[in-house]
Amino acid sequence: MPVLGGFILISLVIIVVLELLSTISLKPENGGGLAFAADTDSLSGGTTFGYLYLPTILAVCYSMIWSWVDLDVKRLEPWFQLSKDRGATAEESLLLQYPFDFLPFIPFTAFKRKHWGVFYAGFIMIVVFWIVTPLQSAIFNTGTVTRLRVVDMATNATLRPLVQQSTALNANFMNLAYGIAWLGQVLPPFTTPEYAIMPFQPNQIPSGSSATERWSTTVDSFNTNLTCFPAEVVQEKSFSYTFSNGKGCTVPNIALADTQGVADYMMTYIGYFSNPQSDWALQNPNCSTEFSNTFLAVWASAASRFDHGVYHNITAIFCETSYVSQEMHVSVNASNQAIVFGNPTRSNTTALAVEKFFNTTNFEYLLGTGVSASDQRANLPDTAVLQQYSRIKEYGLIWPVSNMVGFAVALNNVSIESLFDPVALQSAFQRAHQVLFISAFSVLTAPMSSSTLPISSQSQRNGTIESSLGAVILVRPISIVVEIALAVIILLTSFLWYHSHSRPSQLSFDPASIGNIMSMIPPHNSSPGAVSDDGTLTAASLETALSKRKFCLTRSRSGTSIIIPMASENSVSSSITPSRSSSDQPEKPFLPIQPVELQLKFGLIFIVMLLGAFAAVIFLQIWSVKQNGITIPSNNQVVRSIIENYAPTAFATLIEPVWTMLNRLLCLLRPFEELRRGKAKASASVSVKYTSLPPQLAVWRALRAKHFVLAAVCVVTVSTNLLAVALSALLEENPAFIVVPFGASQQLTARFNGTPIFDPSILSGPGVYFDHFYIALSNISEGTSLPPWIDKKFFYLPFNLKSVAALPGHNAQLQNFRGVTTGIGTQTSCVELSEEKGTLQFEVNNNGSSIQFSTSHQSANGTRIDCFYPRSASRTANDTTNDLLPFRNGPLALEAVQAMKPATNGTDDGTCPSSLIMGWVRVSDRVAISQNGDSGPSLSNRDVSQTFIACSQKLLVADFDVVTDRTGRVIQSNQVSNFTEDISPFFDPKVSINNSALFSGPIRNELDLFQESTSLIASFNVNDFNWHNDSFTSDWMNSLLAMVQNSSNIVDPASPKPNATAVGPLVEDLYEQLFAILLSLNTHIFSQAPEASIVSAEAAFVESRLFVSPVMFTLTIAILAFHLLVATVYYARRPKRFLPRLPTSVASVIAFVSASRAVADFREKDVRSNTFKDQKYAYGRFIGIDGKTHVGIEQQRFVVPLKSRNPDVKRRKWGWTFDKEDEKQPKTWI
Repeated sequence: MPVLGGFILISLVIIVVLELLSTISLKPENGGGLAFAADTDSLSGGTTFGYLYLPTILAVCYSMIWSWVDLDVKRLEPWFQLSKDRGATAEESLLLQYPFDFLPFIPFTAFKRKHWGVFYAGFIMIVVFWIVTPLQSAIFNTGTVTRLRVVDMATNATLRPLVQQSTALNANFMNLAYGIAWLGQVLPPFTTPEYAIMPFQPNQIPSGSSATERWSTTVDSFNTNLTCFPAEVVQEKSFSYTFSNGKGCTVPNIALADTQGVADYMMTYIGYFSNPQSDWALQNPNCSTEFSNTFLAVWASAASRFDHGVYHNITAIFCETSYVSQEMHVSVNASNQAIVFGNPTRSNTTALAVEKFFNTTNFEYLLGTGVSASDQRANLPDTAVLQQYSRIKEYGLIWPVSNMVGFAVALNNVSIESLFDPVALQSAFQRAHQVLFISAFSVLTAPMSSSTLPISSQSQRNGTIESSLGAVILVRPISIVVEIALAVIILLTSFLWYHSHSRPSQLSFDPASIGNIMSMIPPHNSSPGAVSDDGTLTAASLETALSKRKFCLTRSRSGTSIIIPMASENSVSSSITPSRSSSDQPEKPFLPIQPVELQLKFGLIFIVMLLGAFAAVIFLQIWSVKQNGITIPSNNQVVRSIIENYAPTAFATLIEPVWTMLNRLLCLLRPFEELRRGKAKASASVSVKYTSLPPQLAVWRALRAKHFVLAAVCVVTVSTNLLAVALSALLEENPAFIVVPFGASQQLTARFNGTPIFDPSILSGPGVYFDHFYIALSNISEGTSLPPWIDKKFFYLPFNLKSVAALPGHNAQLQNFRGVTTGIGTQTSCVELSEEKGTLQFEVNNNGSSIQFSTSHQSANGTRIDCFYPRSASRTANDTTNDLLPFRNGPLALEAVQAMKPATNGTDDGTCPSSLIMGWVRVSDRVAISQNGDSGPSLSNRDVSQTFIACSQKLLVADFDVVTDRTGRVIQSNQVSNFTEDISPFFDPKVSINNSALFSGPIRNELDLFQESTSLIASFNVNDFNWHNDSFTSDWMNSLLAMVQNSSNIVDPASPKPNATAVGPLVEDLYEQLFAILLSLNTHIFSQAPEASIVSAEAAFVESRLFVSPVMFTLTIAILAFHLLVATVYYARRPKRFLPRLPTSVASVIAFVSASRAVADFREKDVRSNTFKDQKYAYGRFIGIDGKTHVGIEQQRFVVPLKSRNPDVKRRKWGWTFDKEDEKQPKTWI
């Protein structure tokens, strides 16, 4: 009874644990998960064991414990029936054989007989075997969950004070917006394209945050809106227009750009504020500062042009800018602070006046003019006017245009032609205004300090932390099924407990062996109804003879249980078993029985099934390796759990009953096999207790009795539980990469067609070109990806990536493309120039206002070439630079970033203009001491030191194996060929270009190419080769170098001059990157490839697939191989066929021993004297104590052994010897 109570408790605990786990997993802070990691592949070994193996192990132990209970209930049912006051018929007691009946049929049979204990136990066994055990492995799975925790959030930043914003905000925010609009740069933290919020974070940031963690709270958002209306337009006679907003703002004499022959569209943005940088402005006596938040946008098509700058149909709108704040519930990514989503709350607009903490006037001045109203120096990228025309020319727009037009075009999601609609035009500038506003807002944001105040009084608020983590998930539908099954088990176990407790029992000991049953048989002469057997009593005959007779179990005076018949009738032997007159010849033949499970047909089917499973597992392993995984047939979590866990486990639970039956039969027949051989000890035959234990637990008793085959079968039966664990974890989900080869067309070849990299006549626009600097700036400062088909050093000839977009029939995601293409780059080598080596002349004269600057280089042919700073076209070796500002007090610095020129009368093969000269000069505030010990004037004789380097280039061309994403951005590249030594085939030395307006000559050789690239890389210096006493950069190269070093020391007069050895490699890397960017932006310099140019490429897809676990595969194969071996041995050495019936019931066992003298050995007094331990027993013919011939179990000395072969059987010499039509006679002869 305590066992049943413990079983109820265990089942209840499992239900409680599952419900507790479900409750825990459903908490917002767990999001459906139980154990967490960064991803499912990062779960710890203990966690993996806990969800993958432990449930199956517990289920197996659970089923083993219950199988023991189930066996006891079934084998003791006859004795409970006999213990009734009125006894029971043999059909209801002695003839019962529940332990050997087919498991699924037992509950129905027991229900029919009203054997409620067996019904309860049998039904529970079915539930345990085929519901609880298989489903345990599918209760848990892995996936991605979202955890939610409530925390306190705090604003941790604010905007700079208004008085600082006019200097803090300059062209810097436009560079940021340019990267967003044109280069795919990510938005600043805590912003979206429409609005910005103040940065916030939890008061206590949790440790171990994941990359997908989100912070959510209610905040104030800030954005800008446009209110636009049509302008009143008056065409003047002087090819100009007058525009009026109808509210008191009129702008006369606006001349629109003329599109004749050069562009398709004209688009103009006219801001309010006037500046020399702007062509037009609204600010005039007819438009007061009341309209300082207003701009005019004009659009026209070349198709409507009818005169110079005059169009039949134009779209003109005045737009007023407003700045609003509204309360929103937002969620941001904790790793990069990007806003994931935001929804307005019910109180949409807050009382915050944006103009009180954001300088809208300065912001709109910058939008309209492109330059800061302040004259304070800053780094070049923050002061240079943004140039976008090279980007918008392809849209068919005429130059000049303002920056706002460039942003409106870049952020517009409709065609330029569609902008004739005022609503579309307003929408385009609305998006541009919003992106520029959030960029400016981000630039002005500064960390909170003790001296700054938040812009909102609600700096502390409640919030939540959401984490998307890999987790162990409780599959709720399956856990509910398991809980219901366990509840049914608890209910039925309670019924079984009550039923067993209320039943009478006359058993004085456990009837676990043949000897135990023999001890309950009364003396033969006192039991006229005792059952006897002459060796031909079949199960059917026994049932016919006994089924209606009643027996009961009672206690002797000594308390020993005894079976007695309820009525005095003739013995069974007298009615159904004729006496034998001879001990040598049978009166009639009989056919010994053999269970179906022991027949070779069944064995072959079972072995074939094991072989099939063995082959299936090997096939799955081979298939998963060769096919890169097995496609998952469904995305449904329950279906996947069934396929991956339930179905494999169910197979193990299906073969377990087979092995259990084979094991049980062997436990049953092994003692009889020992007795058939004769001279069997009681401990190995009649006293062995195999049937009182679940068959798989009889291994130790089998080993003690030296029944090694039985022990092996017991081990195999136990191993089916281990097989269930292995099969439940055999299949695991992992990402698989699927490679699809395809032929990609290529449009370009690695041959330069002579066209210059940059030429203003080609752009029909400004004579400056900064696109390569903008890209490098965004890449270095914000980590923006480089453009497609380049990396830090090479430009790769593109091939078409649109050939493969999806993988038919698969739920796969495109990962990358791969192919071999030509890479083109430069190897830049920088060497230090010095006066000692004669490679540099740098003399400062006249109090710093005059510098003599030249360099000397050795050309490829060995001649010496002198190069000079290109201030004028007529440059000689002795010329000086005379227009510098003189020295000022304090440390001074000067930077040179130059492409030099040869002397007017000198010869040069292109070395001077192709070499990049960079120099850094320092003037200390100390007075230099002359050789005679006197100091000169306080400013004229200053310590001057310099570092100069000269960088030369070499063209590199080779084949590369390139991996790109779907946009062509390079993920990885590996060089697969040597660099081409002879690069002359890549150029046409005779190329000519019929364009006299070319900014530079055609590219005919390597030096021409690098002359162009160096002129573009060394272009533009706002300080124009002059002294400065601040640490701001004046050129692009030093600006980018300062960003790379994250320091302004390179231009800081107070810092030591750069070391050539240290700065040289940085310049080399930067030049190589800028050169690759220039090539990628200007692919027009390459010749077109033939139409049939095809590159062999591959598309890689990633898909979640099933793979065979190597560890579980090895374990499964080892177990199945062991099963096959034992099954083969089992059927090769299975028990002989000699019994007339199986000893599966108490009546059958009694019939084998009822007339035997061996019964007396096991009566109480003989058991106490242990006389049976020295006795030998056998199975065979003997003369019973009734004087008749019997076949059964007797003391060895009274038994005549059975002959193993019947002489009447005709045997074949060839072929199979079983199941033949002519072999009608039994092989065992009695």
